[in-house]
Amino acid sequence: RIEAVGHSRVWTATASPCPACAHLRAIGTSNPAEPRVHDFEGTLLTKTGETRTIRWQERELYGNRGNALGHVVLGLDITQQLAVQRKVLDAEAKAQHAARLAILGQTVARMTHEIANPLTGILGLAGMLDAEHLSADAKDSVEAIREGAQRISTTVTGLLAFSRKQPLTIESGSLNDAIRDSLRLYGCYLKGQGIAVETNLDPSLPRIRGDISALQQVALNLMSNAATAVSSNEGDKRLSIHTYSEGDSVVAEFADNGPGVPLSLRTRVFEPFYTTSEPGRGTGLGLSICHGLVAEHDGTLLVRSHDSGGAVFVVTLPIGE
Repeated sequence: RIEAVGHSRVWTATASPCPACAHLRAIGTSNPAEPRVHDFEGTLLTKTGETRTIRWQERELYGNRGNALGHVVLGLDITQQLAVQRKVLDAEAKAQHAARLAILGQTVARMTHEIANPLTGILGLAGMLDAEHLSADAKDSVEAIREGAQRISTTVTGLLAFSRKQPLTIESGSLNDAIRDSLRLYGCYLKGQGIAVETNLDPSLPRIRGDISALQQVALNLMSNAATAVSSNEGDKRLSIHTYSEGDSVVAEFADNGPGVPLSLRTRVFEPFYTTSEPGRGTGLGLSICHGLVAEHDGTLLVRSHDSGGAVFVVTLPIGE
């Protein structure tokens, strides 16, 4: 106690206590300060530039007559403890995610066979049609059937890759080309929904190493997600796609002018089967598939708010020839 009294003047961040300091007033008047107990956490910057988290505990110090003599301030460095807690929470989250993927894998295994058989028939019959004797409108319809069936096939393949972590076909490719190919397939649908699409693809964008078909699926799903987001707009409906390089990465941004994604949901939207769509309008798998495929490419998929409203989904992938 005597040593504590001798070191009663303990301040951080300032050279002296604030004029209204309750603790200084208690020492000067010998009256207890209010509140009498303080427990709080804060950060300190060390001389080496490292930020440490400190848990502080303050207690009033009384004399034999019960008068306030000073305060004892104890600081406990809990930086390592918090790091361990974060690792534990991260491990638990990964375990829960793995459990959901296991359930998804079982479901996909059952449904893939039922989807693949009729899909093969649709593609085969569409290919057997004699295009030379079809009208222009019929040819367009047949082509739409082929493309639609192929999208279903790609979705099933993506589900399998997401749930079973099947190896990807890695090769050198262009993210711009993957986006253009996806727009060629999905552009007609977007136009039919009255959605204006604006593209700003960096012509000097570095190449990447990845599964181009998987990245096309990512782009398709993000376009589909944007179309759903703006579907309830009373005014204009917009989707903007922008690519650029940043450091040793390439970035693709898919921005819409829909209602956006609340901060509290920006992690949950990537969970399997989670959807904010109305019942019957979404499966909750599109963004999950995108997140899994991007992660397989050592990339990241994040969502943030647009300055003018709406959501921006940001795909970041490492550069590689």
